[in-house]
Amino acid sequence: EAQNWTNANWLKSRFHFNFAEYSHGPSNFGVLRVMNDDLVQARRGFGSHPHRDMEILTFILQGNLTHKDSIGTQETLGRGGLQYMTAGSGVLHSEQNLHDEPLRFIQCWVLPRQRGLNPRYGSMAGDALAKASRLNQWSHIVSDVSAQAQTPVKIHQDCNVYISELNSETPGPEGLERSELLLNLGRQGYLLCAEGSVQISDSLGEQHELRQHDAAELKGPLKLKPTPKSRTALLILFEMKETSDLLQN
Repeated sequence: EAQNWTNANWLKSRFHFNFAEYSHGPSNFGVLRVMNDDLVQARRGFGSHPHRDMEILTFILQGNLTHKDSIGTQETLGRGGLQYMTAGSGVLHSEQNLHDEPLRFIQCWVLPRQRGLNPRYGSMAGDALAKASRLNQWSHIVSDVSAQAQTPVKIHQDCNVYISELNSETPGPEGLERSELLLNLGRQGYLLCAEGSVQISDSLGEQHELRQHDAAELKGPLKLKPTPKSRTALLILFEMKETSDLLQN
């Protein structure tokens, strides 16, 4: 994917919702407004630019991402790391690849329940503990600030994020048995296959394959238990209150 880059073409993006020059899809899925899959050339990146009234979550999949903002934060995170920002009343930030290898990350914007919040930044390291917590199981990494769930990241919306890294050759303590997640009645999910390929079942028992970059809109009640079709696969799930903006099947 990083082949044939030029200085004029340093960024390759896949948009899941209408964004920038892309206007052929839906504008959102519930409170999930943006999901962009960005591949950034070495030594390039996004200069300082403004955001406001958005909860911004950035998952690093490859390389290293350096964040710098107008509230005094600067941090670099690698694979498995998560950067998040409450843009609130307004903030400037830059996102740079300061290294000699390509950078790939998934950036998502969630609509907050209120406007004008105080800007803040936070992160979750992609260390060995984080990797172990998602191996062949769902790791709950983002939850509502109003909820009691203990997660590394808290946002101002009824929205949960789970991540799972399936490896058929390196099973966890219970193999793949802990890879099941229940999507309850009245809830919905947006499932991204960020790496590899998996097979999932819908509520009627029909099988569907998701490959890298594919996503699926899910509606509860549903038992989500993906089966890896490749040696490894990485999944990211946004779970939220059900809305009426599901795509027509």
